[in-house]
Amino acid sequence: MSLLCLKGFSSEKEPQLRISYIEHPSVQQTALPLVKLAYKNAGIDAKFIRLPDFRFVNEIHHENIDGDVVQIDFIIDKHSELKRVGPPISEVEFLLICSKRVECKKTVLGDKDIAIVTTDIGRRAIKTLFPQAANNRYFIVNHLGRMPKILATGHADYAFYIVSSSWSRPAELTSLQQITLFKSKAYHILHQRHEELAKRIAPEIEALLANPPSELKF
Repeated sequence: MSLLCLKGFSSEKEPQLRISYIEHPSVQQTALPLVKLAYKNAGIDAKFIRLPDFRFVNEIHHENIDGDVVQIDFIIDKHSELKRVGPPISEVEFLLICSKRVECKKTVLGDKDIAIVTTDIGRRAIKTLFPQAANNRYFIVNHLGRMPKILATGHADYAFYIVSSSWSRPAELTSLQQITLFKSKAYHILHQRHEELAKRIAPEIEALLANPPSELKF
């Protein structure tokens, strides 16, 4: 076999990575395009898949996906196999959002008569950080981006929601009351098995954050 044939036989194409993202305007309009561009600039092939936010950790564990476009510190810190890639993409605020017909205040947390719409992950985060919230009732809707619409249409009065402190707030929040419950850094993440690829993507994310092209909606 010739040397040329040996080179062709031994070369391996990098596998296509599968990266999840959630249904949320700030993710879909800003974080997702930024991360997509970072992968393109790094020359790494990736497919981006929309998933309900409660599924991504399980999908990573089973190696069905390789990472997530953006996740908050609270989630990352609970899973040692999830690694931050580059600097934080944004700081985010975890909000209590309320319809106009009710009083919106933090004492809602812990009121056993108050039902709150949230994702499964959101419920766990709030109950960890605010133990009194274990007394609330919860309706689980694992599509974070739908929370403002649920309140705007009168189907509920309270929900948990996440927004970026760095980017414009989604327009659908303008008709709702909002209280910030806590803030967190948010990062692009990959499974630890992709540590070498993460080293190539991280500087691309950093460069895009420092000098975002006009097509990114910051």
